[in-house]
Amino acid sequence: MRIKNMIPACLMAVLILTGCGAQQAQVLDETGIILDKDRRVTQVIVESFDRSYYNADELRGQIETKITQAAGDKDSPRVKLQKFELSEDGQLSVGIEFATGDDYASFNGKTLFTGTVDEAAAKGYTLTGLETTEGEAVDGVKLSADGDKQIVVFEEAMTVVVPGRVLYHSDNVTADGEKQVHKDTDSGNGMVVYE
Repeated sequence: MRIKNMIPACLMAVLILTGCGAQQAQVLDETGIILDKDRRVTQVIVESFDRSYYNADELRGQIETKITQAAGDKDSPRVKLQKFELSEDGQLSVGIEFATGDDYASFNGKTLFTGTVDEAAAKGYTLTGLETTEGEAVDGVKLSADGDKQIVVFEEAMTVVVPGRVLYHSDNVTADGEKQVHKDTDSGNGMVVYE
């Protein structure tokens, strides 16, 4: 009898935890960023950690201090530490959530723009060298027609996960699945347009 009563409770818990079918946040096992549909940015840092050289508690303290300085309002902070884990094999995983791409850029001192194609053009970003995920060049006419689509402009070598389907990306990044791109070098800005 108890098992029958537990099944509805378990199903309800699954529905609540998955947002009743809403897309779950993707998890990265490498350094990169994850954007959500509200343009919040989660930075994921995955590095090997030399315990003999560094102290994990001191590092966490330094990160928390920097976050506190950048967070702003205590009731709705712009930057939050989501995760700080050190595995037994010395793998360090840090997750930091930013309210916007601008907050990320300010915190890290690196370019990160999130917005529409039209907003990126108005900010002066050069939107050339884009191609479809099949490798076909995207001309200015096509891009102008997609001015309301979302774009991420980023400087760093990293993986970028977006909440929608990748339509185009710059020629210095590679598509890695339907919602993810990867940039191997810090040279030039990478771009990904998605819907």
